[in-house]
Amino acid sequence: MTTQTMPEPIRLWIADLRSGKYKQSTGNLHNDSGYCCLGVACKTALKRGIEVDIYGPQSGVTGKIIGDSLDSQTHVFEWLNLLSHCGEFKGEKFDGFSSLADINDEEIHNFEDIADFIEDRWQDLVKEPV
Repeated sequence: MTTQTMPEPIRLWIADLRSGKYKQSTGNLHNDSGYCCLGVACKTALKRGIEVDIYGPQSGVTGKIIGDSLDSQTHVFEWLNLLSHCGEFKGEKFDGFSSLADINDEEIHNFEDIADFIEDRWQDLVKEPV
């Protein structure tokens, strides 16, 4: 049996989720309350030079990451190599949920829980080949 190595973007994202630097929020990648887990992925990507779309001054939410999924963040989506823009995963549901967006937005699980899930099930989140 071959053991695959976790891709660096996933490893870096997990580290940022566990860092304590980001306050968790729901509904958008980034809002006045904080970030969803996919918004943290955007911050992780931005620190590595990946293009992230940010709202401009005319929007009224200047500096916030655009979107409520990675649908509007194609560079981040491709960098992470995820199956879906909402972080849907293969296999068994997690507490009844089948996407990271849902796990985050139901406010049951904190970033540490989500990081643990990604660490345990990252192969179910990414496209093949890794």
